[in-house]
Amino acid sequence: MLPEFVKFYYDKLPKVKKDVYMQMYKGLREHKKRIIITTDTSVISSNDLMYIFKCLYNDTPSFYFVDLSVCKFIKIPTGYVFIKDFIYSEKKIEEYDKAIIDGLQIFKSRYIKNDMTDYEKEIVIHDYLIKTVSYDEDSIKEEEKRLRHGEIYNILGPLLRKKAVCWGIACAFKLLCDYCQIKCFVVVGDALPIRDGSAGHAWNIVRLDDENYHVDVTWDIKKKGDISFIYDYLNLNDHLIKIDHTWDDEIYPQCKSLNFNYYHRNKLYVRTLDQIPDYVSNGILSGKKYLTFKFANEMPEKEEIRRKIKLGVDQAGFRESYYWASNNETHNVYIELQS
Repeated sequence: MLPEFVKFYYDKLPKVKKDVYMQMYKGLREHKKRIIITTDTSVISSNDLMYIFKCLYNDTPSFYFVDLSVCKFIKIPTGYVFIKDFIYSEKKIEEYDKAIIDGLQIFKSRYIKNDMTDYEKEIVIHDYLIKTVSYDEDSIKEEEKRLRHGEIYNILGPLLRKKAVCWGIACAFKLLCDYCQIKCFVVVGDALPIRDGSAGHAWNIVRLDDENYHVDVTWDIKKKGDISFIYDYLNLNDHLIKIDHTWDDEIYPQCKSLNFNYYHRNKLYVRTLDQIPDYVSNGILSGKKYLTFKFANEMPEKEEIRRKIKLGVDQAGFRESYYWASNNETHNVYIELQS
């Protein structure tokens, strides 16, 4: 059985819907394609059932085998018959479960130490996905997209195929957090600006030391480019992420703190262009291969930033190549040294 920890959506449901949720859960856990749900049909509608199922799916990334495109609810005297199709055969599900569990165990043995804090574990999970997963761009061939369609939306895409879209990446982040006992859940909302035909967006909220933070691994992956690690969307509060994300404020808890924001916690702020050369030079001379900082004030022009970075590189006597990138929206600058 794949790891499970936080059931955010279940906890938000009233008791009558929790009862339906658990009947669905037990049926899918037993890999049943027809589940008898005993409930009062005058209280629970088919729309309620669909919402409860979506809650269940977002709470339980291990239900990756369920085909989301096929969902039927047939009313009977005692409630409903819930009919689902599975994307994979029983044999395939068994193989995939084993592959995922083996991968989780390898991940934990390589990267997770017993004395790590939840924040340190979260950084490792974020960096692992950034390094190993690519976003499934629209430019891929239609036949390839058809064959991989289900997997880009579930945990198999990021964890086994190493390619996915936002929902699959958010589910994978939650599964890894569940495995490491970090409180985390999937958020369903929209990326701004909302365009015609938009399918919505998914990311995560994590809870660290009793404070909530937004984490959008997908957007860090999409903005990575030639840089290995990006922290634009790691542990943001509501104010910061509302620049380009929107969601239902009534469903999700407020995220007010920046205590575990990557830049705030590590004090990686630069206020003027003239601070950049010494910052870069000192980082290189201390042996760092990866440097990042955030402009606390207005973002300068890229050419000005480039000149100051080069001055710092030259000041340190570094003669190898390096990459750098910036994000005007988040005011973040990244430098990666090659050796």
